[in-house]
Amino acid sequence: MTRTARSLARSWLFTLLAAATLTVVALGWVVASDFRQSADAANELYDRFGEALDLIDNMLFETGEVRRILLYALHTSDANRQLEYVDQSRSAEGRVRQLLASRSPIVSTEGTRNARESVTLAWRDYLHTRDEVIGLILEGDLGQAVALDEAVGTARFNHVREAIAALKASVEADAKAQVDTERARSARATARLGLIVLSALLLVAMGVHLVNRRASLEVGLRVRSEFLATMSHELRTPLTGVIGITDLLQAAPIQTAERELVRMLRSNATTLLALINNVLDYSRIDAGLVALAPRRFSPCTAVEEALDSVSEAASRKGLALGYVIDADVPDVIADEDRVRQVLLNLLSNAVKYTASGDIAIRVSAARERNGIVAVTIAVRDTGVGIRRDMQERLFRWFSRVEPVGAQSAGGTGLGLAISNRLSRLLSGSMSVESEYGKGSTFTFVFRAHAAPASRPDGPDLAGMRVLAVVGPGIVGEHILSLLRNAGVKTTVHDTGSAPPIDIDAVVVDSNALGGDLYDRLMRNRAAWGLASVPFVTVAQMGPLGRHPSAGLDHVLSAPVRVRALHEALCAAARALPAAGDAAAPDSQGRAGIDLAVLVVEDNEPNRRVIRLMLNELGLDPDEASCGEEAIDAAARRDYDVILMDLQMPDIDGLEATRRIRASGRTHVPTIIALTANVFDSDEARCRAAGMNAYLQKPLRLDTLSDALHAVARTLV
Repeated sequence: MTRTARSLARSWLFTLLAAATLTVVALGWVVASDFRQSADAANELYDRFGEALDLIDNMLFETGEVRRILLYALHTSDANRQLEYVDQSRSAEGRVRQLLASRSPIVSTEGTRNARESVTLAWRDYLHTRDEVIGLILEGDLGQAVALDEAVGTARFNHVREAIAALKASVEADAKAQVDTERARSARATARLGLIVLSALLLVAMGVHLVNRRASLEVGLRVRSEFLATMSHELRTPLTGVIGITDLLQAAPIQTAERELVRMLRSNATTLLALINNVLDYSRIDAGLVALAPRRFSPCTAVEEALDSVSEAASRKGLALGYVIDADVPDVIADEDRVRQVLLNLLSNAVKYTASGDIAIRVSAARERNGIVAVTIAVRDTGVGIRRDMQERLFRWFSRVEPVGAQSAGGTGLGLAISNRLSRLLSGSMSVESEYGKGSTFTFVFRAHAAPASRPDGPDLAGMRVLAVVGPGIVGEHILSLLRNAGVKTTVHDTGSAPPIDIDAVVVDSNALGGDLYDRLMRNRAAWGLASVPFVTVAQMGPLGRHPSAGLDHVLSAPVRVRALHEALCAAARALPAAGDAAAPDSQGRAGIDLAVLVVEDNEPNRRVIRLMLNELGLDPDEASCGEEAIDAAARRDYDVILMDLQMPDIDGLEATRRIRASGRTHVPTIIALTANVFDSDEARCRAAGMNAYLQKPLRLDTLSDALHAVARTLV
């Protein structure tokens, strides 16, 4: 073959290969485009299906609320509570009405429309009976109301639940039909391109993959839940010893400096516990297992304790911390741990992403109906800020948003997502406002019952005259708000000239304007006639937690705690000893318990801490290190109380309790479970095994004291 012929053949070969390659690329691009469109349509369908299921789940929940609140009204004889429950039932009814009036995100077929109409009719029938029951309640005929509800109301409500279940099944059938339609459209499109076989194989493979993935996820979720429950126990067990020891140290007569260290140790141990819970909460929230534990607390205390946990990190970066709480913010009845958890997440993020400036918390409250108060907590920082296009990702699971220009802070991406879900569990919301380069403000709202007003603790400071030497910024605003809420007569001064002499104390921010105000005041203290006036100095903590306290009367750490400022002012007015000389809290009031107690705990350090706690309460307990020893001890002696650990190597606490209960002894002890497990189902397991009470680790001294006092009262 001549060179020309070989060159021509090679040219044709390259041309053929190029044409085949271009054809394959073109067909691949068309197929990829078609698959991309199909995938987008499928994602949209799944989103709409999820919205429809959420609508039905909300309908199921709200109808249950109407029913549950009515049952509350039927089981109380308090007329005021009955009226309150009637109002709540009708309010929940309004939400059901809105859900029934809303349109399903998935286009309904005739079967779905009929199923929805069945729900409406069943709900209407139940409401008719419910209104008759409410009428009897309001007329005072509670017995007739209960009889009518049992005879008619229960059956009609069950019919409502069945109708909602039928609606859900119909919606799922609609979704399946639309999925099948989408698959058929994709198959026809690929058939027009001559790739129907490949498309079918891909669809089958995708289906098998999704089925296998779902099965794997279900197994993974179960394994994860078991793993987290085990890790919860293993992590909480040593924390029981740490927090228990700090409780004992706080009750001991120690010096002020050591007391402050103990307080910080306890605060950080509590923070560690909160971080452990933060990891565990993802699984619990995802499974719908989170239950709130409402109790009375002060939002001011929650803010101060959260600030305690981040103050050291903020001090290392030179950040100013402060808070302003409106005077009309009341004590509330809510889950304090969850509120503090959300606040701590927001503060931790603020410290991470703020290089200089300050972090401010502002708390306000708005009264609503039926004694409900909406508490708003806004956390503002002067950090790098968050771009608007990144803000929508903040509250997603496992989504970490690292601001541009900020060093990566690590983390799981769970904190804000958990906080957002917790805010909704607390009947509130979470939002963010941020300007890139100028900082962010996260606003957390929760709703709770306002607690009855209590008498202020300590002497009244009304009429006391205080000179406040503070600069601009959150620290000065924080100090002025505390003085205002304490009721003292406050004069703000800039130290440019001699201040008024008729004052009882001076409160000065040593860091205001870079310390210039403080330096001028101290240089002129004698000349201005302030040598004999007590000074209360607010100072940022140094790297080792020390204050510049030489020659000063009272030094308080910033951010100042309400109680610390109150005690310092009282000391200045000679109404109380100085805060540094305050006597250690004693354990009187906890004494007087005379009980025979057995402690069953396989962990020796924890057993020792519990024994020391009981000694603090005036008790001398017996001990058992395993379930077998506990059974033998209970057979030899009549105990009033048995503190029973659940997870032990030989016989666990549940089985040991069952055997003690089955022993046939005439004396029946009170058995209190001690466990680090966190799931609500654990309490039900303890009750079923014969336990009387349930205490979670880490065990607190006050909690243990309350439980034992409750037992002692039953024995009187």
